[in-house]
Amino acid sequence: MKKSMLIITGSDFPYGAASAKLLRLMGMGLVEKGWRVEVLLQRGRQNAGEKMIDGRSGMESGVLYRFCGWKLRPANMLLKGADTFFGNISTFMMMGVRKIQGRADVALLYNPSGVENALILSLCKLLRIRCVSYISEWYNKQIAYPKWYQQAKWWDFLFRMKAINLWFDGLIMPSHYLHDFYLNKGMKPEQLYILPTLVELPDLSNVEDDLQYPKKAKVRIGFCGKPTRTNGSEDLIRALQQVDGRGDSVELIIIGDRLDTPELLPGLKKLAVELGLEDRVVFTGMVPFARVNCLLSSCDILVLPRPPGTFADAGFPTKLGEYVALRKPVVVTRVGDIPLYLKHKEGAMLAEPGNIDDIAKNINWLIRHPEESASIAENGFRWAKEMLWYRGAATNLDRFLSIVNSRKNEK
Repeated sequence: MKKSMLIITGSDFPYGAASAKLLRLMGMGLVEKGWRVEVLLQRGRQNAGEKMIDGRSGMESGVLYRFCGWKLRPANMLLKGADTFFGNISTFMMMGVRKIQGRADVALLYNPSGVENALILSLCKLLRIRCVSYISEWYNKQIAYPKWYQQAKWWDFLFRMKAINLWFDGLIMPSHYLHDFYLNKGMKPEQLYILPTLVELPDLSNVEDDLQYPKKAKVRIGFCGKPTRTNGSEDLIRALQQVDGRGDSVELIIIGDRLDTPELLPGLKKLAVELGLEDRVVFTGMVPFARVNCLLSSCDILVLPRPPGTFADAGFPTKLGEYVALRKPVVVTRVGDIPLYLKHKEGAMLAEPGNIDDIAKNINWLIRHPEESASIAENGFRWAKEMLWYRGAATNLDRFLSIVNSRKNEK
């Protein structure tokens, strides 16, 4: 009999932020393993610039999805609250319907809110649906919730991380840091599963040059993602000052921004001007999902300079998987689990976190050693294919979820 899983998320799907891609690949892998997977979206899409979706439900690569709130997330705060409230009510109703239909063996939650997790977890216990939570990271308070009026969200997040998560039937997390944290909280090893990230192996045979942002320098260095301080965007711009080349021989392209306000790029553009780098740094802002690989493929070196911190130890950068899957040499800082998977000058160049000089030194080494750089890129790609490719990772994920599904509820 086909097993069924509900993915319940407050994030975008099937396209949008990194979480949308992770959930889509997770669903695709499980569908290929014989699962029936349906995604219930608790609220409207935040990234309205992505491909429009017709109707309130659909299917992407074998994965069903349904909007329980509005299709697009409103900008107005009161309307956002209404979207969240009615979206959750609709989610609860759909969970009951799917249980009656026999299409809800396991529920997977991807949502940072402790209150929303508690409500859905309670309903799962009532309906006897096994419930698993995916923990993506440990937020940095100063970056994620800097304003006084956001402190309730911070405490809501801690409520989830330190209390609610202990009552799930299983937890999926990207790092050994989180794995050990929950082991020390009393959870059993068989309840915990480490999944760093997932990638699909892109077809690069027909990649075309991006007409809006064509490569103008001999060497293009690339960064993709939300250019926050926790992703090291400022460190990378400062490191560019020390990278070999003058004039038009080296350029940096920063792909992305944040979905909500305030935007991050004005401050970074100001920094580039202050450093005299305004002609060597290209800021694309938000671009459609389909163009990201095109822009990344135009780069010679990709960089992910995360600074040190709990957020870096607890998470795993999804962009790292995308970088190495493109067969590009990568400079990444030595944080979290990254050194467990990639060796310096073998699968990637590992720089000291927060050390601008060392970041620049590693970029320069790749520029000066093109043959070794190509070998590093190939080794990184092999690691991605063996460890992160969604089809391969689906085997272990299927095994973990099947164990959760078969285990009697001990709580």
